[in-house]
Amino acid sequence: LKPSLEIEPRAKLYSASLRSQRPDSFQMIALLLPVFLGCFPVATATMKTGARSMPAFLQRGSIQSGGQTCPGSPAMMHAKCLMQVSFPSSSCEKVQEEVLGRMRGTNGWTDPHNGGQYTVVSANEAQVHGQRVTGLSPYYTDKFLLSFEVEGSSGCAVTACSESQVTSVLDMSTNYCNLRNLYCGASDGCTVVTSDFSGSYNENYKQCWQREAEKCIAHSQ
Repeated sequence: LKPSLEIEPRAKLYSASLRSQRPDSFQMIALLLPVFLGCFPVATATMKTGARSMPAFLQRGSIQSGGQTCPGSPAMMHAKCLMQVSFPSSSCEKVQEEVLGRMRGTNGWTDPHNGGQYTVVSANEAQVHGQRVTGLSPYYTDKFLLSFEVEGSSGCAVTACSESQVTSVLDMSTNYCNLRNLYCGASDGCTVVTSDFSGSYNENYKQCWQREAEKCIAHSQ
């Protein structure tokens, strides 16, 4: 890269030079970054910062993106999974009971994803706010939020979002597994506390491109 004093004239000539010559490394980064970020199904909501706007997944703190709520992260760029899980024939009370039962280790339940440790930060009839510490070293803490809303006459829609708390891009499906392992059924290879939702839920991914279910059942040696 050339000295920083050249950035201002470069910016003034950017659009003209982009049409007339091959982009240099600085311009190439500017061109490819949006393409790279476009690989992620990022929510379209933005946060205003002066005259500029910031993509939702780069925001700090708690955010709302198109009606979906996430816990937030202090890391500017971090891995995350945001999705809606529909339980057409199960009440929100029943789904939340199972989620909390697993988080609290009821009946000896343990996390099948290398024995992570779940903690209930807060819970009410509308939301469960929790965190999970990874089961293998180096130990990382992810925070997640599940919002429950009645769907139809007897179903429940859960907006689920898990976010890494450190700078990260690849998480090997960890944020997805943080959420999935709290409701997956026996047919998925998951241990059930009180309710088995096997074959009775649907996942709709909003921003969750790393979601390999087979990685969610991985016992440490």
